[in-house]
Parts: sequence; structure tokens; C-alpha cells
Amino acid sequence: MIISRRRFLALAGVVSGTTLIACCSTPDPEVPDVALERWTGGDLPLVAGVSADGRRLVDENGSPLLVLADTVWTMSGVYTAEQLGKYFSERQAQGFNAVQTSALPFHIDGSGNRVDGCIDGQQAFVDGDITRWDEGYWTRLDTLLDEASKRGFSVLLGAMGPLLAYGIGDPAESREFGRMLGDRYGGRPGIIWLFGVDYASSEWDLLDPSLLECLDGLRDAGADQPATVQYHNNSSLSVDNARWGGRVEVQAAYTYAPTYAVVRKGYELAEGPVALVESNFEDENNTAGPDTTSETIRRQVLWTYTSGGAYAAYGRRDVWQSRGDFLDALGSTAVAQLGLIRARVETLDWSAWVPDLAGEVLVDGSGEDVRSGSQLDGTADMLESDFATCAATPDRSQVVVYLPTARPVRLDLGDSEVHAVWWDPTTGAESGVRPDDSGWFEPPEGRHSDDATDWLLVVDRVAAG
Repeated sequence: MIISRRRFLALAGVVSGTTLIACCSTPDPEVPDVALERWTGGDLPLVAGVSADGRRLVDENGSPLLVLADTVWTMSGVYTAEQLGKYFSERQAQGFNAVQTSALPFHIDGSGNRVDGCIDGQQAFVDGDITRWDEGYWTRLDTLLDEASKRGFSVLLGAMGPLLAYGIGDPAESREFGRMLGDRYGGRPGIIWLFGVDYASSEWDLLDPSLLECLDGLRDAGADQPATVQYHNNSSLSVDNARWGGRVEVQAAYTYAPTYAVVRKGYELAEGPVALVESNFEDENNTAGPDTTSETIRRQVLWTYTSGGAYAAYGRRDVWQSRGDFLDALGSTAVAQLGLIRARVETLDWSAWVPDLAGEVLVDGSGEDVRSGSQLDGTADMLESDFATCAATPDRSQVVVYLPTARPVRLDLGDSEVHAVWWDPTTGAESGVRPDDSGWFEPPEGRHSDDATDWLLVVDRVAAG
């Protein structure tokens, strides 16, 4: 039986930092190559903090950074130096710029069970003591972080986890462990410290004291990188546990339901940039809803970016578990389309977008905000809602609308002359469009080979004169 991400990742720590160039998997012939020069050049930006308004992640120069992360929880326990190079090279070319992985090593055995330590037996600690580090393992983690930053990958790095497996719970030791982490890694750009991961509310009282002491130890050592915490419960945000309020700089969103709901909620709470750290994975379904498809993956990422989110993560079972021919599993139609999406969004004024939460810009055609559906907890799957999300710059000089299903929409743009296109997230093709006299935009007929009907509408105001 394949072990569930939920239980096996109890309290796992994660890092974001990947950059890639195609080298291992076969590209999808129907999707254009997105290996752009800006993704493979030198001096690639890394996450270094949070913008002054608390809405975006920024690099060392203070410039906003749009994050597309891959999920490889087992990387530190499995990958050789050669495999790290291949992985980051390919993912860079595919358009990713972050990776999520555990700071403490584990791997999945042939029966689908989690095994603590590296796949070759290397352990992180001497005799299980978190304050006595085995240098052999931590040198490996250094190499992972070096390869990530070299390719322009930020790393969502779990500070403490999987702690239950190590029997860790003493707050004083946890603070010292955090200080040791901060001494070693506090000066590195490109790290977002992650606490929790599938961290159930039933465990908060037991483990919060140790986790928060670890965070304090990081800060004692001068580690000022952003931090966040992820829970186990569906459709959660970091602020759901009051103990973490004001302690983390990034809001981790976790949901298997349509992503716009939790991301928009996080944006309204204004407690830091919203990062979608987990939603549906390819080749995996934890909720008994419809199978995860390429359209599922597109929806959860485009809904995130147009709902105020600054960070969206992707995952695939064989890749996050590092099982089988995992480097050959890096390519898929969904992956290629995610590269197209990041490339297109980065051409737009995305860092200035404000989600249209009140429906003042998208005034007709938004569709139904479906919240209930076929999943085990009664919530809707990504494919069971057709709700359109809209974002705009404060002056409405640019408006974007993501429609999961094709239909006319009406925008309130005043009397402005506009240039507008329908952009196809499956191929990158676009079609010009003009609104009618009432502000309605009609999508083109005919679509791509997979019969998807989602579109991104991009509307720019044309300057007078």
C-alpha cells in the first residue's frame, strides 16, 4: 500500500529551491518548450523576504518574485549529488523556481512505508540526539542547498520534522536545535523555514511548545528568513492556530478543494503573502473525488495567482516519494503547462494585482462558487466548481480573469479603450478580442486537443493619445 502524504509527513520540514533544465524526461509534443533564457542564466533571484505591504515574496533586491514550487519531500534522504544536478537542471527548464523538501532525511521503502534516515543508512543525528549532528548528513544537505541556489531555486525547508519519528518534544533541546540550524543556514538567501506539514490540530497542544522554541532558536542565531507553518486539516491557513499568529511571515495554504477559496481568505486576512503549499498531486488522490488531471493542476495554480497568491506548489507521487525511475517522472503535460503559465504571468503586472473580492470589476459571468461536492469530507473537487477569479491593478489599467469553463464575461472598465486577448493555458496561444458596447467579452470557439475549456482573459487599458 502506498503511504498517504498526510500521516507519513507528520511534522515534516520543507524547503523551496529548485531550478531546472530538461535532461531526463521526454517532453510533451503538444506543448511548446518553455526553457527561456531568463530561467537558465546566472544570478537568478532567490526569496529573501517579504514586501513592505506584506503581499509578495521578494528577492535580495526587493523585487517581487512569483514562485512555482515542486514537491520532493524525500530529496534529502535519497538524492545523490549527480541526481541533484539532473533534477534541478530539468525542473529549471520546465519553469520551476522552488522546491519543497524535508530538512531531516527519510525515504520510502518498497512497501510504501516511511523509513527515517537516508536510503544508504546515513542519519542526521548521533544516537537520535537532535543537538548532536552527524556531519556526514548535514554536508549532504549543504550540497542540496548549494545546487538549489546555483539554479535559482528557493527552498521551503522544514525546520523540525518528522519529529514524531525521532521522539522529539523537549522545548529546550528544540530551541538549541533551532539555534544550530540558524548558525549553519541563517545567512543563506532562498530559504523559507517551514514548520508542521500535515500537523493535525490534535497535536498542537503537545508539539507547539517545541516547534515555537525551535523558531525562537533560529531567530536567536540571527536567521531572519521568512517562516511559515502548515497544518493537516483541509483548507487551512497558518493563522488557524492562534499560537502562530504574528510569529510567521508567510501564510501557508493547504487545500484539496478549489484553491481560490482559501487563497482569497488568506489575502483578506492580510497576515503575509499567501503560499499554496499543497493541493492535488498528479497520480494521487487523497479525497476520493475525480482523478487529478492536467486541468486540475492548471486550475489550482491559476486560481491561486489570480486570487492574491504569491506562491503555488505542484506535486507528483513518484517524484515526491523518490521511488522507481523518479527522474524520468519529471515530465508531464501538466508540468509543461505550468511552465507556460508562469512564463505568461511574469509578462504581466502580476505583483500589482489585487483580487476582485467584491465583484466590482468582474460584474457578470463569474459562475458559481461551489463549495460542496464528491470529496470524502463533502467539499468540492477542483473540477466541480466553475467559479471565475478576477484580479486587477488598483487603477484597473490591467485586468485578468481566469475562467475554468468558457463563457462570456462582463467587466466594468469605464470608458477606457482596451487591448484584450484570450490566452490558452494549454498551448500558450492567444486570440485578440474586443468587448461589445456593454463590456462583454466572448471567448473564441474551438479549443485544444484535451477538450479543456479554461481561459485566461488579459485586458490592458490603452493610453490616450
